[in-house]
Amino acid sequence: MEGSASASRSRAEGGNTRQERVYACERGGVKGKRGSVWAAQRAGWRWTMAFVGGCAVRSLARPAGAEAARSSGSRVAVLASRTLNGATIERPLRAVRNNVLVKIAEAPEKTAGGLLLATEAMEKPNYGVAVSVGEGAFFPSGGKIDMSINENDVVLFGSYGGDEITYDGAKHAFITQDDVLCYFEGGEYKADAVRPVYDRVFVKKDKGVTETASGLTLSTNAVEKPTSGEVISHGPGRLMENGQYEPVQFKVGERVMFGKYSGSEVKFDGVEYVLVRVADIFAVL
Repeated sequence: MEGSASASRSRAEGGNTRQERVYACERGGVKGKRGSVWAAQRAGWRWTMAFVGGCAVRSLARPAGAEAARSSGSRVAVLASRTLNGATIERPLRAVRNNVLVKIAEAPEKTAGGLLLATEAMEKPNYGVAVSVGEGAFFPSGGKIDMSINENDVVLFGSYGGDEITYDGAKHAFITQDDVLCYFEGGEYKADAVRPVYDRVFVKKDKGVTETASGLTLSTNAVEKPTSGEVISHGPGRLMENGQYEPVQFKVGERVMFGKYSGSEVKFDGVEYVLVRVADIFAVL
């Protein structure tokens, strides 16, 4: 399905089983007749997101239990109720200011080698699909801080950021724009797709020293945490109150030194990376 889009439709006359899905994956975008998509949304259908084969899949589906009626030759659907932490709510959640509602990806149940993980060993995912994005916040001086991501972007956020909720039976989290580290171009969770936001910098970490000067091999716990690496990509820079970006003083491909306890570490295909702020970088090596 990579780089393409497909649509499927099934119908059972006289019932409520009619369903249409429009899939968006990689750079293929959303295919199909836009008019029919808009009509379905007006009729009460809604977008849902899921991860399939490493891609973010967007589906336009009619809620279960919705009733249909014909009016002036049109089919009108009545929206099913939404739930928040087990309680029914009347309308979809809408993020405000610089907040983002993210549907969290499911934790992997197996290692890369196929071994099953115990529940306590499953790493808590800190990425997912932005379901709702606020309109942005303002500087004290009045200048607006626009949002760096859009709805349906697949985003990575800080491990300790956000407030988790259960929305429509699935795990979600409310995070702020400051918690967002990057988004993934095309929706695929991989290093090549990382696009840092604002003053975030994506660095491939150098390997730690595993031997002493005399040739003794160090244990894993004794290997010093590396504080340098190669800049893979970075955002436009820190947004200033005058609406300009603070210039980034290093380039992609250069090696930099950063704070020992700064940033958020992440692995892709066993390779260690870190996402730090521009202010956390001390020098170009």
